[in-house]
Amino acid sequence: MDIFNVKQGIRLGSSLFKITHNELNNLPLNERAYFRPAIDNDSVKNGQLSERNFIWYPYDVNGLVIATEEELIAKAPQYYQSTLLPNKAVLKERARKDLNNWWCLSEHRAWLRSTEPRLVSTEFGRSDSFAFDKSGHFVVERGNGWIPKKDFSSIDDYYFYLAIFSSRFFDNLLSIYSKQLAGGNWFDLGKKYTDEIPIPNINDIEVKSSKGYHKLVQVGLELSIGNLHVKSIADEFTVKYFYPEV
Repeated sequence: MDIFNVKQGIRLGSSLFKITHNELNNLPLNERAYFRPAIDNDSVKNGQLSERNFIWYPYDVNGLVIATEEELIAKAPQYYQSTLLPNKAVLKERARKDLNNWWCLSEHRAWLRSTEPRLVSTEFGRSDSFAFDKSGHFVVERGNGWIPKKDFSSIDDYYFYLAIFSSRFFDNLLSIYSKQLAGGNWFDLGKKYTDEIPIPNINDIEVKSSKGYHKLVQVGLELSIGNLHVKSIADEFTVKYFYPEV
């Protein structure tokens, strides 16, 4: 797969850093700014994203935005008093954490600090486990970000690949190239097991100008807004235009 770098999501280091939608709503508005919606098994389904859980993410494009415990108390007093402070001893005992950064995630992934369009998937799954985060506001947790090796020229390119990855035919490719998990028809969607999967190259002018490209872009767009009826069409167009000899 020469198109994407498949990157691992964050490592929380503690479930305390993940809260529900209701818990988020109980926080003051200014504190909610330090949380971002999570990419996890609950938020991704058949090409569509939903905000179910939220991750404590006190980072911006330049890095950590809460550098001291004094800043933490000032900027997120309720979350500090209710959740972080009572668990301070446990949080600072984590690997690579100490009194200077005990409120930070174990691994926040620098590539997630910026908010830009990205394809995402769960860590394990199948063709119903991909979605397109157009705003880039979601944080990938125990999942993967599918980052183009070469910048896409159009937002439509993301919808194109979303349609292909959401096709039932892609399950066939996963069964050949990826590792199937015990106990179900699920596959490892990480870089190690997806790197060799053959997919159409969007940088090829014949692919970009083809009828199949334009049809799959529309399918991907429909999937992203929750139209499940086009999933079978994604399979039909993927095979017809890009894997006709299979």
